[in-house]
Amino acid sequence: MRLTIRKPSKDLIASILLISFYFTRLLNYVIESQIVFYIGMGIAFSSIFLLLKFQRKDKKPVVILSVLYFLMIITNVHTNNLSFLGILFNLQYIGLALVLYKYKINPQIMYASFYIHVLFFTYHIFAGTNPNIIYNGASRNLISVTMLIQTVLLYISLQKKSLKISYIPALLLFLVSLWAMGRSGIIASSALLIGIISQSFETKNRNKNIAYTVVIVLLVIFNIYILGFDSIFVNNLTDNISKSINRLTLQGMEDNARALISKEYYNELNKSILNFFLGVPIKENSFFYYFNYNLHNSYLTIHAYYGLLGLIIVLYNILISIFSYFRLKDVLSVILFLTILLRIYTDIVAFPGVFDPLIYYFIFSSKTTLNKRKNESAKKDNFHN
Repeated sequence: MRLTIRKPSKDLIASILLISFYFTRLLNYVIESQIVFYIGMGIAFSSIFLLLKFQRKDKKPVVILSVLYFLMIITNVHTNNLSFLGILFNLQYIGLALVLYKYKINPQIMYASFYIHVLFFTYHIFAGTNPNIIYNGASRNLISVTMLIQTVLLYISLQKKSLKISYIPALLLFLVSLWAMGRSGIIASSALLIGIISQSFETKNRNKNIAYTVVIVLLVIFNIYILGFDSIFVNNLTDNISKSINRLTLQGMEDNARALISKEYYNELNKSILNFFLGVPIKENSFFYYFNYNLHNSYLTIHAYYGLLGLIIVLYNILISIFSYFRLKDVLSVILFLTILLRIYTDIVAFPGVFDPLIYYFIFSSKTTLNKRKNESAKKDNFHN
């Protein structure tokens, strides 16, 4: 009997590429290794090979991303905000965005990736690790960023396969974000959790879902009681959650540093017509240097790295996409997309950044789905006529 080896599907390859890239990002945050950094880049660039046979009907996403990348290069002549390596590095997000848009991501692989990340942070919760020192040289805010990416990727994979959407991943994201103490992470994850639960409660199994929620909450309380309130795990978790809630209650989303950064950016914007149209040269400003050139707002970085035209293109496509999802009555996509747009408001994690593949996926997917719905409706009308 001859043994035949089945060739892996492109969907499977795309799934492995995505989780491998984001896993190297987690690893690089933890150990800050140049080798891991370049391995991640290699993984991302290899995704381009999956796009060599990109169909002509899918050329619009390629055109939009190419225009934005071209704008990045043009505006950088004025701003010099990115080095050559930085420009090359951000090319990887184009390949990943198109791969996520084009292929059906494997839910089993996404579940595995999600729970590997959950176990990683659960270990640190049990170990009593301070969230501030988990990432070497990076902010604890990236903990919620890392987990939100994994959660949204998982939900996208389930949605593409028309599988059941569980609120458990959103609940775990919320708990990790609470422990990490980042205000924006807590707000974004709680918004996602509420959205996912409210959607699941609208289904036929509403009573079952409510029962499951009650049981889970009771089990968590029971386990905490069994572990004992003097345990390292409980003390660490409850202490961090208490600090998070107090910080959120007292300060909300207000942040003096972020407000000052935004004010300084607008001041620089008004200094020159070139700054207005091509972006602010943030590396020429000593105030931004004090904050390590971190604008703490991904919407400001659109202008800083893509200029005014890039800002208009991105915001226009985001708004059109959200309206399209409402027209399609695709509540899940609205919830996921708005959660991401909320989260990137207080950190540089997009344009360019690790959220780019997810954001561009939602932009392109809305257009494709809406066009398919229109074509199907037109075919039905022609058939009846």
